[in-house]
Amino acid sequence: MLRFDAFEEDSENWLRNRLRRLLQVNAVLAAIVVALLLLVFVLFSIKITTQETCRTPRCEDYARLLGDALNVSVNPCESFTQFVCDRWTQQGVPEKLVADAIETMVRLVNVTYLPKTGQDSAQRGLALYRSCDAVLQGQRDALADVKAALKEAGITWPRRPTEIDIPHTILATSLQLGWDVMFRVIPLWLSHRHPSGMLVLNSGRTIIEIINKTDKTAPPDKRELYFDNLRRYFESPGNESKGSDPGDLVSFEDVMKTEKAAVRVLTQAYYRPEVIPPAPFPGLMDNSSLGLSRAGWEKALSRFNLAKPIPSSGFEFGTANGDYLKAFLELWAKLKTDKMHLFISWCTVQVGALFASQELIVNFYGGDHNATQILHGAFCFSRAFAVSGPNLFTRYNERYQSSSTLEGARRIALSVRSSFHERLRRWIGYKEKRHRHR
Repeated sequence: MLRFDAFEEDSENWLRNRLRRLLQVNAVLAAIVVALLLLVFVLFSIKITTQETCRTPRCEDYARLLGDALNVSVNPCESFTQFVCDRWTQQGVPEKLVADAIETMVRLVNVTYLPKTGQDSAQRGLALYRSCDAVLQGQRDALADVKAALKEAGITWPRRPTEIDIPHTILATSLQLGWDVMFRVIPLWLSHRHPSGMLVLNSGRTIIEIINKTDKTAPPDKRELYFDNLRRYFESPGNESKGSDPGDLVSFEDVMKTEKAAVRVLTQAYYRPEVIPPAPFPGLMDNSSLGLSRAGWEKALSRFNLAKPIPSSGFEFGTANGDYLKAFLELWAKLKTDKMHLFISWCTVQVGALFASQELIVNFYGGDHNATQILHGAFCFSRAFAVSGPNLFTRYNERYQSSSTLEGARRIALSVRSSFHERLRRWIGYKEKRHRHR
């Protein structure tokens, strides 16, 4: 009887399972048929205008190159620059060509006469590049100068500071050091657009170095080795005798945890479109939860001789990167002041290391000396370009680029830009004065 009951139950289970499988197969087949019908409908609905499509070999080659440059794994709404350029920068620019171009420009820089006073913008940029390259080549060690500059900015990494003043640190790293780590600060006192005065805080120029480095996932042991090397170089001897105790040292785990939380938030906001001209940002002036006030900002500005030009009517904050500034303030509120200052210090020390010594530069680029020469050579030129603009490359262009080649390159760049702009204008979400991609 028991055996019969078991057989009966097994039969019922077998029938139920078979019925379930048949239903599943039928559902899959139905889904495939519906998908095929939709595909056929879409294909026959598309109207291809061959007259508007270029089919010459040159057009097809250019289209292939553009397609190869796209990184379709990136959401273009989050980072259009990465979507368009990622694969091109990784695969389409042979390192040797970049190295040769940098070497050629270095030779020109080294033979250019630079007066000690009365330098124009191009000469200031060249002087900055010479200084940056001298550290890269091991001809100059500026570690002591960098550590002193960090201390003046309120950064005592790898030890925690006794006093924290984030507004002062932000202003010092931009206005005094010119590193523009978290922000690029631009005072617009009594300008025609802002007669009451505006202090513009745009996203930093060198924070991208930290973002890119964090994106390159490295094994934990290599990350810790990189951290330990930085801590060894930047820890000033004799701190213990000045009242510090071993507990003041930051830990690798604490820094990595803070970095992981912060970089993800700022990266998403960093690539958002800019707003031109800078828009007012009132949330930075008085924010009691973060300890921010007009009096505090004016006191911080006075240290850089910027308090007197402030109009009697006061000034306002502005930014071209509202999403980035908003994300920064929200991150500050989430992390609290101690952790936020730790993150700012960690980012700034890494940028400072690029100006400090050859050993620290090689450490930043993972110990690869060949890659260091190329990547840091490009970094030095980017910093010089920030000072001089296109004037930096005037002599190089005059010597190595014919006028016809330059004119052809300009026409191509302008036509691509104009064509893209026309397509962008037809987008329903486009606003002429508010969209400007990096």
